Amino acid sequence: MPAAAPADPPENTRPEVDPHRVRLFAAEAFLTDAYNALSTGALLVAMALALGAGPLALSLLVGLPWLAQLAQLALPFVEARAPDRRRWLPSTVAAGRALWLVPTLLVLVGAEGPLPVAAAVTAVALSACLHLLGQNGVTVWMAALVPPEARARAFAPRHRAGALAMVICLVAAAAVIDRAPEPADRAQTFAVIGLIATALGVAGGLILRRFPDAAPAASGADGARLNVRAQMRSVAALPGLRRLALFTVVFNVGIGLPGAFWQVYMQAHLGLSFLLISTHAATGLLVRMLAAPLWGRVIARFGPARVLSGCALGLSLTPLDWIVVGAGWLPDARPLVLWDACLAGLLWGGYTQAVFIRPMELLPEGLRAAGLGLFNLAGGLSLFVSSLLGGALMRVLGTDAYASFVVLFALTAAARATAGLAGRRLLRSAG
Repeated sequence: MPAAAPADPPENTRPEVDPHRVRLFAAEAFLTDAYNALSTGALLVAMALALGAGPLALSLLVGLPWLAQLAQLALPFVEARAPDRRRWLPSTVAAGRALWLVPTLLVLVGAEGPLPVAAAVTAVALSACLHLLGQNGVTVWMAALVPPEARARAFAPRHRAGALAMVICLVAAAAVIDRAPEPADRAQTFAVIGLIATALGVAGGLILRRFPDAAPAASGADGARLNVRAQMRSVAALPGLRRLALFTVVFNVGIGLPGAFWQVYMQAHLGLSFLLISTHAATGLLVRMLAAPLWGRVIARFGPARVLSGCALGLSLTPLDWIVVGAGWLPDARPLVLWDACLAGLLWGGYTQAVFIRPMELLPEGLRAAGLGLFNLAGGLSLFVSSLLGGALMRVLGTDAYASFVVLFALTAAARATAGLAGRRLLRSAG
């Protein structure tokens, strides 16, 4: 007598998530985002200025992490020849972050001039390439370790840990820097922060050795593992991923246009100190951290596509806050600045989780490395190009007039709103 077919599991049954695995993901994110907080943004600009970088070198250094998305295209070729991620990925990530020692040591010894700046640009470019190649590999690795139904719950603690690391590092670094008013003292402070960033970043890379093994993707109709070019063609033919990439490009135009000028606006026009600027960023990250479990449940229930379009639409409002703050219409602008930090932190928390999960839904396992590479390349190039366009616009308008920033912020709000409104249909039709 044939055995009875197993009964279907109840619909409300949720797959188990290994708690040890979730803790590893969170630890890796904490160390990685601590490194990111102390080696990018305002601290990267400060290191460059300490080396005597001019406007061209400064804009190049700020744009390199976005341009380095090109390196992600190498991941399918690397995995085709070295499928065992535990053998090459931790050392690649650690080596990329160790290159931050180059500008750090140059600042520590007081080097200035074209040669130190060129050395720093070269090191940062190579570091960004290795870092992004590694992060793409980590995403593919984690996607293979967690079933699709459990990703929102498994990765929410990871996003929360990363936000916590950035809050701690940004506030601590800003407080230390503001205590060193003299340029020479500040340069030494930047160098010490750089050493700490390097140590945390290398530790974050080496912790990957504790990740469990993941079975290599099986080759099949969607392309053999070694046939990387066929994988690229298969990825490009996926309508869902094309629509997601188009949505991301439009949204990133709204992010990249003012990317290099937020700090200029806050310092020159609003008179905010380094500590206050970092406190605003840290407040947003704290809200993002606290909201991470909520967004995990929202994404699990409604799907990442709806969250992406909704958060993009909401983020179109945040540039308008800064127009109001700069106009001087309010007797005390601090409540609006606090509101902006909380709103942006809440919405970015949902957006970053959703954009992390959505490509995993659209990409078959065998195409995941190639698909993530192409998707992140589209996002990175759109940020890089729109940042240059924003720079060209502000060069024409000038950075001294408040009206110039009104035009810039209005354009970025319009681009974000366009992505949010179009995304409601675009992402739903992507499947």
